[in-house]
Amino acid sequence: GDGGLGDVENDGMTALIDELDRGVQVVARLPFVQGSSPVAAFAIGRAPFDPSGDDVTLLARSDGLTGEEVVAAGFEPVAAPKAYGAGGWSVAEVQGYIAADDGRLAAADLLRIGGYAAAIDLGDG
Repeated sequence: GDGGLGDVENDGMTALIDELDRGVQVVARLPFVQGSSPVAAFAIGRAPFDPSGDDVTLLARSDGLTGEEVVAAGFEPVAAPKAYGAGGWSVAEVQGYIAADDGRLAAADLLRIGGYAAAIDLGDG
């Protein structure tokens, strides 16, 4: 897979969604330093997602999601949404901290599944 949630079991995304009401969410993207490894993964835990000033928020929807829909909902995608697992979930990484109660989420039928502080980029040397 591509790292991240794509490397969990096929029902991993559904399991994460089922645990959102218990405080489980994405809390970090690893590695935290860009360029240190080609491997990427999301860390999942019960820690709160608080704004750092340079954040990426993860939004999910069960019936597919396009970059155009993310933009139309008022968010700035970091990359094209990706499909994960057998449940049909799509995940978009969007620029900035998005509060769980942001009205744009419900209007676009999106769930906030966590987020992370943007990685540190050490450049090429």
